Amino acid sequence: MAPKSLKICSAVLLLLIVLIAAVFLTLFLTILKPRPPEITTHPANLHNVTFGVFPTLTLNATLNFTITVRNPNHGDCAYDGSVAVVYYRGSPVAEIPLGPGAVPARGRHDVVALADLSGDRVVNSPGFSADYGAGRLNFTSVANMPARVRVLKAFKIHLTVVIDCELSVLVSPPYDVRSTCTSKLKF
Repeated sequence: MAPKSLKICSAVLLLLIVLIAAVFLTLFLTILKPRPPEITTHPANLHNVTFGVFPTLTLNATLNFTITVRNPNHGDCAYDGSVAVVYYRGSPVAEIPLGPGAVPARGRHDVVALADLSGDRVVNSPGFSADYGAGRLNFTSVANMPARVRVLKAFKIHLTVVIDCELSVLVSPPYDVRSTCTSKLKF
C-alpha cells in the first residue's frame, strides 16, 4: 500500500508545483511585466536669450524644462546618469546631463534639465533663416537612459529607456516653448 500512496502523493505534489508555476508565470506576464515610464513635459522656457545681428548673427539661450516621470510598474525603477542631446535640423546643438535617480513603484519623479544652446550651430544651419522667418525653431532631443526595474524586491530587470522629445520655440518674446515627449523600452 505504501507505493500506491507514494504515487498519489507525488502526483499531487507535481500538480501543486505546476499550478504554482502557472500562477507565477501569469502574474509575471501580466501584472509584473515592465512597462515604459509615462513622460509628462511641463511648460518649458528660455532664459538668458541674446540675439545679435551686428557684426555677425549670434544667438545664445538657456533652455529650461521639467519632465515628470511616472513609473506604472509594481517595482522600483533606478536609472543611471545619461546625456540627452538636443538637435536642430539634425545637428547637435546642446548636451543635457541627466543625473542618476530612482522612481518608486507606482510613483513620480521630476527631472529638471538645463541646456545651453550653442547659438553658432543653430544660426549657421542652412534652414535657420526660413525657420526664423516662420517664427518658430524646431528642436529634437534624444536620451538613452540605462535603468533597472526591481520586481518583488528580488529580481532585477535591466533595460534602456529611450526618451524622444520634440521642442518648438517661438523666436520672439515671450519665447514660448512647446514640447511633447515619448518613451520606449529596450530590453
